[in-house]
Amino acid sequence: MGKKKITQPKHNKKAQKLEQKKKTETELDYLIDESDTTNATMEILNEKEKQEVLHQAQKGIASYQFTLGRNHMKENKDTHSRESSSWILRSALSGCSSAQVYVLDSIYPIMESIVGSCKQKGLALQNFNCCDVFFLYSVGYFLSNYRQLKIKKSYEDWQTEDNDLISLSSNGASMCTNEGVNKNLLSSFNITGNSSNNTTSQLNNFVVIKDDACCYEQLGMLLLKRATEKNYIMAKIEIYRKNLEENANESLRNEYHSILKSGALLGIDKAQYLFAEEFLFNAREQPSENVIEECILFLESSASNGFYLSQYKLALVKQEGEYDGVKSHKDSFFWCDKAAQHGFNEAEFLLSTYYSNGVGVKQNERLSFDYMMRADNNYHPEGALMVGMMYKNGIGCAKDLRLAYKYIKKSFLEYRCLEAAFVLATIYLNGEGTSKSVKYAIGVFNHAVRRNHIRSIYMLGDIYHKGLEVPVDYRKAFSFFKKSALLGDAKSYCKLASCFLLGQGIYRDQHRALACLSHALKIDSLEVEKYFNGDNGENMKLFQNFSKIRYYMDEYENSSFD
Repeated sequence: MGKKKITQPKHNKKAQKLEQKKKTETELDYLIDESDTTNATMEILNEKEKQEVLHQAQKGIASYQFTLGRNHMKENKDTHSRESSSWILRSALSGCSSAQVYVLDSIYPIMESIVGSCKQKGLALQNFNCCDVFFLYSVGYFLSNYRQLKIKKSYEDWQTEDNDLISLSSNGASMCTNEGVNKNLLSSFNITGNSSNNTTSQLNNFVVIKDDACCYEQLGMLLLKRATEKNYIMAKIEIYRKNLEENANESLRNEYHSILKSGALLGIDKAQYLFAEEFLFNAREQPSENVIEECILFLESSASNGFYLSQYKLALVKQEGEYDGVKSHKDSFFWCDKAAQHGFNEAEFLLSTYYSNGVGVKQNERLSFDYMMRADNNYHPEGALMVGMMYKNGIGCAKDLRLAYKYIKKSFLEYRCLEAAFVLATIYLNGEGTSKSVKYAIGVFNHAVRRNHIRSIYMLGDIYHKGLEVPVDYRKAFSFFKKSALLGDAKSYCKLASCFLLGQGIYRDQHRALACLSHALKIDSLEVEKYFNGDNGENMKLFQNFSKIRYYMDEYENSSFD
C-alpha cells in the first residue's frame, strides 16, 4: 500500500486575520530598549533649600508645592504622609502636570495616608468622616474624574483594558460597565438629592477596591457630596458638571449657571474660570459685549490670583485679541510665563515656541530648548518629539542624532504620537542616530497608517513603489497612494497619475491620470509643481503635456480614478 499523502490544514481567512493582528500587536516590541529609560531620583532638600521651596509653595506656585510634597515623602522613607499628600494634592489642583499624573498613579496610597491604613480589604466612605473639606473635594475630584483624567494624562487606550470592571459593595458584587457608571451614581446613590437614613448607612459601608476605576469614581462622587454638605461651592459645581454630562436639560444647566455666577462673584478662582469657559469659550451662541467684558474681568481676576488655567487662557486671548480686540504678544508672553511657573505643560510648550519665534520676548533658542525639556518632563505628549527635533537640527543645543533618536522614540512609545511615528520611521530609513533598518521603518509606518496618518501612508507606498530593501510591489504601492489621496494629499494624486500612465499596479489610462492631476491641482498646486521638479526632472518627462493640465481641469473635474 502506498503512503497516504499528508496535506497541510488550510487556514481560513478569519484565522489568518487573527494571526496577522497578533503579529502587528507585537511588531513594535523591538523598539523597546530598557537602557533608554531614565529614573531620575530626587535628593532630600537641605534646610535652606527647604525654606526657599516652602516660601514659594505658600505663595501658591504648584511646581514648588509638588517638590515640597515629594521632599516630605523622601524624609519619610518614600512613604506617603498626610502632610506630603496635602502638598501634592494642592499642587495637582494648582496646575502642576507632573503632580496630576502622580496623583492618578498613586491615588490609593494617598487616600490611605489621609484616613490611615485600614485592616479591611478596601477603604470605605466612613473612613473619610473626619476629613476636612479640602481633602474631601480634592480626592473627590480626582476620583470622580479618574478614567477621564487617566486617559488624558497617559495618552493610551486605557479605558479599553477595564471594560468589565467588577465593583464590590456592601450589597454584593455588581457589574459596573463604563456606560452604567453615571447612571449608578446619579440614580442609585441619589448624589444630588436627599438620601434617607437607610441609604446613608449603606453608603457609609460602601467599600472601594484598589485599582478599580468604577469604585474610585463612585467614592469620588460620594466625597464630593460630603463636601457640598459642608457648603463647599466647588464640590457642588463639580457635581452639577457631572450631572450635565449625563443629562443636559435646560433646567439643570440654568442651575449650574446660577451657582457658577455665585462662585465667581465670591472670588473663587476656578469658578471664575469655569464661568468664562461656559459663556465665552464654549458658548452655544455669540456672547454679548457685556458678557464678554464680564468673562474677561473674571479671567483677569483669577489669573491675578495665580489660577493657572486662567493665566494660560488669558495668554491665548491676548495672543489673538479675539474677544476684547486687544492683541498684545507682550501680555500673552507675560501670562504664559506665569502659567508655566506652576509646571503646567501646555504653558511650558507654548512658552518654548514664544522663545523660538521671538513672540512677545527676544528670540532665545536656548531658553526655547529648556522650556521644551520642562514640557517633556511634565508629560506633554509632543514635548519629547520637539526635544528630539531640536537635537536633530541643533536648535538651542548641540546637534546630537543619538539623543534625537532617543527622544523621538520616547514620544512614539510613551505617547503614541503619530508625528513622532513618522519621524522615527524616516530615522530608521536614513539610519540617523541608529542603525539603518527598512524593516523597522515599515513596522513604525504601519502603526501610523492604521491611524490614517497621511504622510506615513504615502511613504509606505513609496517604499513598495521603489523597492527599498523590499520586493517592488506596484499593486500594494498603488493601494497606499490611493488611500492617502482619498485623505486629501496632492502628492499622492500625482503618484496615482504616474501609476495610471505607466500601468504600475493598475491598467494604463491617460484620462484617469489627468483626472488625478486635476484633483491634485485643486488641493495644492504648489505641491504639484514641486512634485514635477523632483526626481531630477524624471516626473516632468512623464507628463509632457503638463502645461495643458489646467486646460483639462474642467473636463476631468468629476472623473474617478478607481
